[in-house]
Amino acid sequence: GEFRHSCRSYQNNTLSRMASLPPPPVTPLDVLLQVGHPSSTPTPRHDATTLLKTAPLCNWGICGTGRICNDFVQALKSIPSARFVSVAARSSLPSAQSFASKHSSPSLPPPRAYGSYAELATDPDVSIVYVGSVHVFRLSHAKMFLEAGKHLLLEKPVALSGGDAREIFDLAKAKGLMVSEGMWTYYFPAVEYMRNILSSPNNLGRVVSVSSDFHFPAAQQEDPMSSPLYSLPLAGGAGYYAGCYPVAAAVAVLGPPDDVKAAGVVDAGKGIDVCGAVSMSWQGAEGGAGGQ
Repeated sequence: GEFRHSCRSYQNNTLSRMASLPPPPVTPLDVLLQVGHPSSTPTPRHDATTLLKTAPLCNWGICGTGRICNDFVQALKSIPSARFVSVAARSSLPSAQSFASKHSSPSLPPPRAYGSYAELATDPDVSIVYVGSVHVFRLSHAKMFLEAGKHLLLEKPVALSGGDAREIFDLAKAKGLMVSEGMWTYYFPAVEYMRNILSSPNNLGRVVSVSSDFHFPAAQQEDPMSSPLYSLPLAGGAGYYAGCYPVAAAVAVLGPPDDVKAAGVVDAGKGIDVCGAVSMSWQGAEGGAGGQ
């Protein structure tokens, strides 16, 4: 019980940092959150704390009522400049109402609840939307909110393909809006420490190799009969749900790879990948040295 409580506390603290330090924006997010870029020179912690206290108010709408949306809103409560103002469920108003009630604050107006995502898109008080819906709908939901003039924080993966991602970011650029991927591992204290070392003039030298893995006992945590993780039509599988983490770790250090090779195991009944391995290589990594 104590270990589980510690893990939950660490998760909430990390989500808080993710909510306050968004990944690469299409246009500067300074107006909204006044924070830095994860792949640039890291923001010192004391500066980040000051920015959190002085940043202008940012009104958040939440697209989805699942577990990750719950965790994200819980983390927002520790950000002075963030205010949770509305939430939408896909087709269940009672679900949205229950979510809003759970996260309401006695010192603030109660969050509004909507029974459709389209209603959330038209909420005039929402500055930015956290999209935590199932990622198979990422492109359509992102486009709907961008067309409505909302900045976006998209739960990982940001899209199901490079083409979808380009469509999202191109639309955001055309609209003058921010889009970021909620890759929370970018903001782990250990990752911030690593970035500080690598950006230091007296760092360890050229990075020539990155090794990263991510795994969990899915059968013990997810119901194979109902979880999107096990659904091919909902873009389930290890790659989208877990593989993005080690890939992001490597790209954060070495940038986009020049070559990618992958192998894995597919569940014959479900049609989804249950495990996999990816090998990436960089011809000009870190100023001329190759990497993998």
